[in-house]
Amino acid sequence: MLTLGQVAKETGLSKTAISRAIKNGKLSAPRGENGEYQIDPAELFRVYPVTGSGNSQAERQATPQDNSGLQGQVDVLRELVEQVREERDDLRRRLDNAEEARQRAEQAQEKAFGELSRLTLLLTHQPAPAPEPEAQPTANQNDRPVIVRPWLLVALAFAALLAAAAALYFRQQ
Repeated sequence: MLTLGQVAKETGLSKTAISRAIKNGKLSAPRGENGEYQIDPAELFRVYPVTGSGNSQAERQATPQDNSGLQGQVDVLRELVEQVREERDDLRRRLDNAEEARQRAEQAQEKAFGELSRLTLLLTHQPAPAPEPEAQPTANQNDRPVIVRPWLLVALAFAALLAAAAALYFRQQ
């Protein structure tokens, strides 16, 4: 036979709720010699069936407290979370590095384009012709010797070389 306090512990209900169930006739329980209710366990579990929820003290004592398997799983999950964080941080670093490299390549391309434009302007620059002095009436203007300007050839070769280097550089990117 169980007392009102023991039944309250077993069911997880309050003493008042069990006392009301006895008074309403839902649970039958005679009074003992000292005036306390004496509740038969079979009667108790007829009204409040065991659901396996772990509310009763007997169940809690019978349940092993071995959580080592769960702790092992928690440890494995923590390691996996840490690996994912490390991979995320590595990917962020790589993305930042790629962005910096892209910006440097754009700047180099802009610089090379500017230099190529400057050299093109130098090569195509045609100063205004200076007024020619009056020629001698006996000399023929078509008989002038052709003057080769070596700086023009050097600038043209340098521009071609720079254009080829820029094309190779940007093809690698």
